[in-house]
Amino acid sequence: MNMGVTQYKPYEVVKKPVENKIIYCVNKTPYRNTEYLMTIFDLKDVFFPYISLEVCRRVLNALDINLFIGNSLQYQALQEAGRTNVDKMPMIQVTDVMTYMPQLQYMIRSSNLNQESQANKRARIS
Repeated sequence: MNMGVTQYKPYEVVKKPVENKIIYCVNKTPYRNTEYLMTIFDLKDVFFPYISLEVCRRVLNALDINLFIGNSLQYQALQEAGRTNVDKMPMIQVTDVMTYMPQLQYMIRSSNLNQESQANKRARIS
């Protein structure tokens, strides 16, 4: 038995409850299970399925929420857990999701209403 080899993987995917929904997340730091990241695709898909990924990115940017690009082992762990569309997908800290959820909901609802009102306006024909 080699003492230098550990049986634990540096990154593991876990299911965490956030806002009464279960999300897949991966640890931010190797071998440490204190901070977790989730993809913005999963954020959009789980909490805001009616908006585009681009709108989700714009809202996160407007709120000045830090996004992270994972490393190949984090993306590999997510893919092995059955997550698709993860390669090079920006990630957000789960703690930020919980902290900013009220603002995210408000801004996304506002941007969605704004898009609907723009679509409902018709050109006036004189």
